[in-house]
Amino acid sequence: MRGLAWCLVAGGVLVGCDAATAPEPFAADAAFNTAISEKATGSGHFDVGGELRTFSFNAIQRSDGKITGQWQVKNRLLEVIVHGNVTCITVIGNSAWIGGSITSSSDPTFVGNDAGWRVIDKGEGASAPPDQISQIPAGLPPGAAQAFCNAAPLVGVNDIVQGNIQIR
Repeated sequence: MRGLAWCLVAGGVLVGCDAATAPEPFAADAAFNTAISEKATGSGHFDVGGELRTFSFNAIQRSDGKITGQWQVKNRLLEVIVHGNVTCITVIGNSAWIGGSITSSSDPTFVGNDAGWRVIDKGEGASAPPDQISQIPAGLPPGAAQAFCNAAPLVGVNDIVQGNIQIR
């Protein structure tokens, strides 16, 4: 798009145009030009021992291997909120194993640790059974998230009380 002129209009009068100093158009981020190979998103609530836990996550792996995403969980039993970056995702059928590093928490002893969890997408619509999520342990040592995604263990899951999970 060279040749695009930048013009200045002041008070409805054309003051000047300068094609020579016009900036290049925005360069597209390479991450957004790479196809998505695996994606899981979700948010909602699930019950553990009579206490609701609230969760939200988005995990994307692009065809070039780059992984992006964030996650957060609020554990009402422990009165802790944990937030992190997604570092891995494995999708098999309608299940996904997601892991990440903890970047912030209302309990600072969790920061720097890893977490990993499994989700199951049971379909869409009122007639579909509830989607499911495992507990999200926030005290795994650094590096454990990747091992969790690699192993894809069949950990137990809980029905989501409210919310939705989508795996694509």
